[in-house]
Amino acid sequence: NTNAIRFVRDGLSLSFTPISLSFRANEQRQIINTIRHSPAQVTTNRVQYPLAFGTGIDLHFKYLPNMLKEEINLTTKESLPTLNFSASAEDITLDFETIFEIAPTTTVTVNGQIWDKQSAVTTKDSIVFTDAATVFYLIPPIAYDSHGITLPLTSVLERRNDQFLFTIRAPYTWLMHERRVYPVI
Repeated sequence: NTNAIRFVRDGLSLSFTPISLSFRANEQRQIINTIRHSPAQVTTNRVQYPLAFGTGIDLHFKYLPNMLKEEINLTTKESLPTLNFSASAEDITLDFETIFEIAPTTTVTVNGQIWDKQSAVTTKDSIVFTDAATVFYLIPPIAYDSHGITLPLTSVLERRNDQFLFTIRAPYTWLMHERRVYPVI
């Protein structure tokens, strides 16, 4: 897949293929956009996809020797569309979904427990990928605005059919707060 980011270390690999950005509340979902073809801008340790999810919504991957950090850059509050469903604002999240692929022998540890690769698991902690020794990990997701205000985000790992999904969820109320200073990452 041309949109996949592959992270390789010690012969093992993890790849992420961005899928979509959406609003979610309980069983309701509003897709903001699916990933668009966007030529990559590559620097020493960063891959950037400008306008990956539409005007004002960029996708960045930052990679270091044993970790990978995904970032969605929202340039303005207006980069996000108006909600087209009714729900309590506290129940609404902005979800960034990716498909991830790992070798069958790779162990995934979430919340200090080995993930069974069947049930959905939610965390605000690091996710560790191992095969004999720790190979790499995803650091806990956070959102931050231009004034340095941060918020820990939630990650969800789940299996849908034959694919593994990795979703990062940001609270709608935090994104839309009157004191939020954009851009927000």
